[in-house]
Amino acid sequence: MSLRAKIMLSTVIFMVLVVGLLTLNVYYDVAWRENLERRRRTEFLERLVNDVVSQSLSAPEPDWKTVEGFLQRSTLMKGWVVVGEGSEVLVTNESDAGSLVALERGELNKAREKFVSTVKGDVVFVPIVRNEKVYAGRFRLAPGRFPPFEAG
Repeated sequence: MSLRAKIMLSTVIFMVLVVGLLTLNVYYDVAWRENLERRRRTEFLERLVNDVVSQSLSAPEPDWKTVEGFLQRSTLMKGWVVVGEGSEVLVTNESDAGSLVALERGELNKAREKFVSTVKGDVVFVPIVRNEKVYAGRFRLAPGRFPPFEAG
């Protein structure tokens, strides 16, 4: 192999490595930004839900009918289930709320006991704190109101 061919081969290999590293860097940057945006949307929804509950509830004991009325007028969410202690359904507009609570008990318990908000597709699980009591909410987002969440 001539010296010229060796130089050309090493130059091509170097360029392929540089392009590969740049591509990998762009991939990680996009993944990081998507994760950051997902967390921001989750935090926004958590604050929104807690603000709705706080504004709707001024009495020491929650008036869930007021919260339900506000959620029904809202265009951000198309489905919700709010549970209290022992996974007792307090407010819902889901027809199969009992089976939803049974299927997603782990996420609801994590929201209520560990104060962790999570997103699964277009469903957000958030803790709701009111008067030193902690509830958990499962909210299904209305289509077109937010860019789609990625699962994760």
